[in-house]
Amino acid sequence: MRAPSLSSLVRQILLREGLEEQGDLQEDPVQFGEAPPDGRAATRPGVYAVILEDGGTSIRVLSQPGMLHLPGGGKDPGESDEDAVRREMMEETGHLIKSMKFIGKANQYSNSVKYGRMNKLCSFYLVELGPRVSNAVDDEGQLVSMPVSDFLAVPVVDTWDIGTGRALVRSGSQHVASHQMWAVRTALSQFQHSAPA
Repeated sequence: MRAPSLSSLVRQILLREGLEEQGDLQEDPVQFGEAPPDGRAATRPGVYAVILEDGGTSIRVLSQPGMLHLPGGGKDPGESDEDAVRREMMEETGHLIKSMKFIGKANQYSNSVKYGRMNKLCSFYLVELGPRVSNAVDDEGQLVSMPVSDFLAVPVVDTWDIGTGRALVRSGSQHVASHQMWAVRTALSQFQHSAPA
């Protein structure tokens, strides 16, 4: 019996999860969350890595109490997206990157202790992990592998704030930010369209 192709495995996941196929990349970033009532929020450019493995059936994410999230974070002034993804991967996972492909852009409003109210302007990349060459420097959670179908079933948080974060930790359940869930779904759709039959 012949093993199913990568594209058929990804198509099965998309159909099982009720995800529609997406065409070309969007022109403008998708916006998640609600702007603060007074409309004032700083902007913070950032980058994140979507790490699909095993033919698109598993994903690697960082796990913290109350939250699953993609490796990544804010860009330094003058830093390219690609350099920022490489730096964030080293800081948060200790891994080098073999390859990366742009997925798309999505923004999310949040309110953090460190940065206050902000709109995170995020670029997402599909990343193939290289070897692990060091320990993670940032304490952003443990890098775990899980079935994509399990990740897609995790509830999303549309606007992240301090109170929501504390409530999620107390609840003991895991959540993911809506802009990061969008990136994983978009990556799966693109992966399905580009995978050899």
